[in-house]
Amino acid sequence: IAEETPAAAADPKECAARLEAAGRLLEAVQRLCLVPRPTFRDALFFPHASALERLLALLRRAKFTIDVCVYCVTEERLVAALREKAAAGVAVRIVSDEDQAFNKGAAIFKTAAFAYTVVDEPLHEGANGRKAEGEREKRMHHKFCVVDHRILATGSFNWTGAASSRNCENILVSSEPKLVSARSSATDEWSARC
Repeated sequence: IAEETPAAAADPKECAARLEAAGRLLEAVQRLCLVPRPTFRDALFFPHASALERLLALLRRAKFTIDVCVYCVTEERLVAALREKAAAGVAVRIVSDEDQAFNKGAAIFKTAAFAYTVVDEPLHEGANGRKAEGEREKRMHHKFCVVDHRILATGSFNWTGAASSRNCENILVSSEPKLVSARSSATDEWSARC
């Protein structure tokens, strides 16, 4: 580094150029070093025996919140894991589809004893503006879970016994902040709407 004379340091153009260069350097450091990177990634493929165990382990990691938004819930081991976490003080929210809630074996109403549970009835509108018999415009068909507002699990997996033991299903797990944030917002919207 060359020594500078006080006159060179006082030159406004030189100062502005150095400040601009320092700003670019700080932006590069932030982009490369300070932007949160995913620290948790996994891919679960069902009906492999370890897939359900890894999903259960993810739920057991929760310290503060578990937000679940799934079409159908019948898998008792998942319900039990949610119940255990709620008993330990974790805030559990569950949003599920209305039609599926009344199916044989559905466990969604069991969760109301320990979790903030919403059974979604999307807006129905027939030709005359009223619900048409047997007509359903939209379904709450999401399949995702957010743990501690930090980890997202999403894929084709319904929280059912058939999905965990027989069906070819998948879940991708990520702590990518943009993905987690988008799904957390979706859960908030569904919960507030219902």
